[in-house]
Amino acid sequence: MVHGKAQSDRSPKRELVLLRLYHDEGGPPPAELVEAQLCERFGWTPTELDEQDEGRISRMVILLNMDRAYQHVLSAVRSHRLDVLSEAHWEVYREIKGTKQP
Repeated sequence: MVHGKAQSDRSPKRELVLLRLYHDEGGPPPAELVEAQLCERFGWTPTELDEQDEGRISRMVILLNMDRAYQHVLSAVRSHRLDVLSEAHWEVYREIKGTKQP
């Protein structure tokens, strides 16, 4: 599993607090949210997620997220909509553009 077993012993109220801290204060996402997003993204059941190689999945997700951010910047530049880009998008763009060919 990618992030270890989610803590199913936490109360629903505690989960909501963690969700608020994640969105409003930049805290880490609740493990259950990460697991749900991975299951949704890749069409897995929780059991199938448990069977995955954590390192491989982490690398895939990072690369997929960076690719989407890069494509978002390219699309915004082509359509002259730079106002829709966050600093995080620009950071990914600069990181990718600054890399040299292997």
